Amino acid sequence: MTNSHKRINIALIGIGRWGKNLLREFDRISRVSICIDKGNPTNEQWLKKNYPQMKIAHTLDAALYDPAIQAVVIATPIRTHASIATQALQTGKHVFVEKPLATSSSDAKRIILLAKNKKRLLFVGHTFLYHPVFIKLRKLLRKDPPLYARFSWEKFGTFGEDLLWNHGPHEVAIALALFGMPCAVTLLHKKGILTKGDIISFRLDFPGGKKCAIELNRVSPVKRKTITLVTKQYIYVWENDLLYRLKLNKKRMNFIPIYRSSKTPLEIESRIFIDRIKRKLSGPSDSSFELGVINVLSRLMKSHPQ
Repeated sequence: MTNSHKRINIALIGIGRWGKNLLREFDRISRVSICIDKGNPTNEQWLKKNYPQMKIAHTLDAALYDPAIQAVVIATPIRTHASIATQALQTGKHVFVEKPLATSSSDAKRIILLAKNKKRLLFVGHTFLYHPVFIKLRKLLRKDPPLYARFSWEKFGTFGEDLLWNHGPHEVAIALALFGMPCAVTLLHKKGILTKGDIISFRLDFPGGKKCAIELNRVSPVKRKTITLVTKQYIYVWENDLLYRLKLNKKRMNFIPIYRSSKTPLEIESRIFIDRIKRKLSGPSDSSFELGVINVLSRLMKSHPQ
């Protein structure tokens, strides 16, 4: 077997809801030989039932000091991302870490520098940037760039994390990928219902008068994620796996579906990570972009609703 066809040996750290999704995907394209869990009996029963050959351990050292492990996939609570990513890089592992990399720019810069010095790949999981609809949308917008965008994400649940740091990175990452860095960041509204912040809205202002309005709601009875983009010629609506387009016309209002994705973004994202390891690419996948996302979120955290 040639080196390019050898399966990358991975440790998964964290087996919660999203960790299970990552395990399913990475197990198809690599060898996930060990899962690190705090000892949650439900998670361990699930592992034993679905992955009976999988080794389960309760300490990071079991993965970080195993010379056979080439990379770690981190799906733990947000507050632990920076620490675990740091330890993994220090022990020579490639790192795939769920967004955000850290909750401060200083921590993010330190981890990015460490990845460069250790010559290890550091990959942050901004899943929606790898969504086929988003990839298609970016191609369409090259000749007709967006002037205004409105993001709305409604769902119920995920109360264990701060809403802005949990869902915000996805939306901010999409906005920055479309518009670049904002010149102004404004927290418009923050309402606590079951926690201190369950409905949050904010606005990003970009050079040239371009704007992006974002609303996050985790106490909604419906589950819906919609992105609306306005250009000089069209209105685009991205909802789930579909992309719609409306040509600006005062006579008719008819949104036409123009694209449907067939692959999942997680499938694309995980394959890119594995491919970069096989091609021996090291360092952060996009350090300036990640720092931009964290900078915007940090500014929002310090803001007060207008």
